[in-house]
Amino acid sequence: MIDVTNLRPPINRYNDLLNLAKSSATKNSRNIKRLSRFIEETYSDYDKIITQYHRKPLPSRLTKHNKIIEGYFTSPPVSIGHELSILRNRKLHQCPFCGRPGKPRVLDHFIPKSLWPEFSIFPNNLVNQCNSCSSKKWNHFYCDTDKRAKFIHPYYSSLLTQVNFNFNFDTSDCIDIIGAIIEVKITISKSVRGRSRRRIRKHLKELDVKNYALEYAKEKFEDILDIASLEEINMIDRLEGEIKVAHRRSCNHWDGRILGAMLANADIKAHLEQCSP
Repeated sequence: MIDVTNLRPPINRYNDLLNLAKSSATKNSRNIKRLSRFIEETYSDYDKIITQYHRKPLPSRLTKHNKIIEGYFTSPPVSIGHELSILRNRKLHQCPFCGRPGKPRVLDHFIPKSLWPEFSIFPNNLVNQCNSCSSKKWNHFYCDTDKRAKFIHPYYSSLLTQVNFNFNFDTSDCIDIIGAIIEVKITISKSVRGRSRRRIRKHLKELDVKNYALEYAKEKFEDILDIASLEEINMIDRLEGEIKVAHRRSCNHWDGRILGAMLANADIKAHLEQCSP
C-alpha cells in the first residue's frame, strides 16, 4: 500500500473549509457561525482521537445539528464544492486503505459524519478511498470488543505500507488455463510487532482485504487472457513493462505482484507466448 502521510493537512489549514462555510451565503450561514466555536474545539481534539486509537471517542455533542453541519459536505456551496473536488481528484493510483489499484474515486470520512457531524468538513477526516472500502467502513469506527479503532488512518500512520501481497497461480489440475486457482497470502513485515501488528490485522480483517485482492486478481487474470487472445502483441514484453511501472508506484503494488505471479507460472507463460505474434 502507498504512504499518503504527506496528504495530512497542517494545523494552519484545519479551519479552511469551516471558514468557507461561515462566509458562504447559505440559509444556514448564521447557524454555522453560531456553531463554529464548538466545532473548532472538536478540531483541536481530532489528532488525539486518532493517535489514542485504543480509547473510544466521547459521543458528539453536536448530533442534533447534524443536518446543518453535514449539509456543507453533501450539498456544499460553490466555494466548498471546489475544494472538495480538488481533494477528490488527487492523483492517487491506489486506495490508501486496501491497496486496490486504480484511482480511489470516493472522498469519505474516516470518523463517520453521521456519528460525529463536527468532522463533516474537517480536511483531516476526508480520505480518498475505493468504493469497496467506503461501503465496508460505512458508519463503523471503534470496536468495543478489541478496545481499539477498527481502521488505521492513512494520513496519520504509514503502517499499511508494511503489508505485502503474494499471489500464486496453480494450474496443476487445470484442463483449461482459465481455470487456474488463484491464491493470495498477505504478510506483514517482520519489523512490525506487538500492538502495531494487531492493528494492521484488525484493519485488513474489517475491510475484508484478502477477498478484495482475490477478486481483483481474478478480474486482472481474465482481462490479460482476453487481451492475449484478441491483440497481436508480445504479451510477455507487455506484462514485464507493466510490472516495472507497478513497482515504481509501490513495491507491493497488486498489479506488479499479480503479473509477476502469472509469469512465474510455466503454463500461463507458455500460453501467453503461444498467443504472441
